[in-house]
Amino acid sequence: MATVTRARWTRMAALLCALGCRDVQGGLSPADQITVLRYLDCLDCIVALDSVRALALRQPDATVDSLNSALILGPPPQVVTAAESVLAIGYVRDSAWRLTRGLKPLEQRAIYINDARQGFVDAYQARGAMGMGWIRSPRARAYLDSALTRPLRAPVLRAVRYARDSLPPRPP
Repeated sequence: MATVTRARWTRMAALLCALGCRDVQGGLSPADQITVLRYLDCLDCIVALDSVRALALRQPDATVDSLNSALILGPPPQVVTAAESVLAIGYVRDSAWRLTRGLKPLEQRAIYINDARQGFVDAYQARGAMGMGWIRSPRARAYLDSALTRPLRAPVLRAVRYARDSLPPRPP
């Protein structure tokens, strides 16, 4: 079951990455844009984060600009739409699974999908902040400071504060 779920999420991440490639800031090659987007769309971000950090060693400003765009703007609308489609499929599957096991039904479909969509958007923005926190360049720090003055949702602001203040210093 875990393998199937991981495969589904991997396919979704690849789709979302393909749809969102044009929304990463300029200055990165298409392959480098995919590296950033793979990190922003990830579920298990360790390998993708390492790739973004390696990219930041080669192109620090362009990488940080892309992550800041993700933090401030969130995912592109077509990426959110694709995520909603996956969430709708998951709602049907999860509802059926709960029904067959006699469990309490999920909340209404619209509420479930809206909450999950907002969680997806918050996580996308938070990964932008966390990526900059791990990169720790002066530009990244300035963007994180600036983000604290913006009207972001509480979970995203918590991620910005954590990225800015709690991540370990960048290795030499």
